[in-house]
Amino acid sequence: MLNPENVENIYFFADEHSTATNGKYELTEGLEQEFKFGTNNWNYSKFFPPIFPSMSSISLDYCNSQRKILIRSADIIANKLLYSAKQKTIPDLQKENFIITTFPNN
Repeated sequence: MLNPENVENIYFFADEHSTATNGKYELTEGLEQEFKFGTNNWNYSKFFPPIFPSMSSISLDYCNSQRKILIRSADIIANKLLYSAKQKTIPDLQKENFIITTFPNN
């Protein structure tokens, strides 16, 4: 478990494949809003406080998966999970400390 007051920085590394330039900035701003500043839901007039209020910075780096083994590994795991979800074999993958959350297909 993390103590939210002790989180100072978060570093995200993502595959640069099919990323638009403006999408990079929008994602960084969205992450900062959620983690560092908090967000407003205007439809319900509700403010959600920041997840890590003492955070200093968020770093988002887009990497070439050919050069970064962890990005390539994440691709392999994501593809395995996607294949398993399509084959309806996800329960076979569920082990201790492995949580799968599914969302509606809209």
